[in-house]
Amino acid sequence: MKVRPVCVVVLMTVFLFPAAFSVFAQSSNPQQTLNQYVADLQKSPNDYALREKIIKHVQAMKPAPAVPEEAKRHLARGKAALRGAKEARDFQDAADELKKALLYAPWLAEGYYNLGVIQDKAGQYDDAMKNLQFYLIAAPKAPDAEKVKELVYEIEYRKEKAAKDKEVAARKAAEDSRAQQEAAARKQQEFLNKINGARYVYYFWANRSDTGARTQYVITLDVRGDTVTQGQGLANGQDWFSTGATYKIDGRTLLLFINGKPYPQGNGVITDDGSSISIAGEPYRRVR
Repeated sequence: MKVRPVCVVVLMTVFLFPAAFSVFAQSSNPQQTLNQYVADLQKSPNDYALREKIIKHVQAMKPAPAVPEEAKRHLARGKAALRGAKEARDFQDAADELKKALLYAPWLAEGYYNLGVIQDKAGQYDDAMKNLQFYLIAAPKAPDAEKVKELVYEIEYRKEKAAKDKEVAARKAAEDSRAQQEAAARKQQEFLNKINGARYVYYFWANRSDTGARTQYVITLDVRGDTVTQGQGLANGQDWFSTGATYKIDGRTLLLFINGKPYPQGNGVITDDGSSISIAGEPYRRVR
């Protein structure tokens, strides 16, 4: 009776050991590990730590893995695009092809070098330095390694200079904008000073409500600073009253407000020389 558990243990060992051995063999297969790494990178192309891990994994593989045909295809297309590149779009096309090649074979040193050179020309300095550094990792004994290191330093300088130039340009643009605003404000103030205290009038005929007699009326616009107040009365100056309408002068535009509420449909325009105002197509001429 005591023998049965021992048999069970022996049987379990016999059946489970091949499965365990199979898993171990699979996980220890360098090519299968590489395939999994590449699949993971294709899902996360910006996983730089994984890229470096793949490069070092491939360097330890004996023999070296074959380069996938799709990687060769996109590498050739990238070279063709680079040779014929004339405009920014052409360089971007070349970069896109090389990026695809490096997703199929992330250990290709040549792809990283060409991509870095292209990105340098495109002013994508961070990406250029990153890919040239991957080139140095993928080809540590390359005969041009020292020149590539020097190129990385040059790109680093170009990056810093571009940042400084951008900062200087932004500062100059801000100063120019401020100067333009100040000049516009001075010009506007000079214009307001020129028309301050002015009165503009518009005459029209209408029947009086009390007598029915046809009578000439006047609408007045009086300027005080940047505000214009409207009045109305008889042309002879009698029965004049404030209408409650005011305008704010904005540049050469008169913005109408009635009881504090804007009425854009009643806006007017004043001429540059301040001689007249037009509201709803009707001319108001300056009388003082």
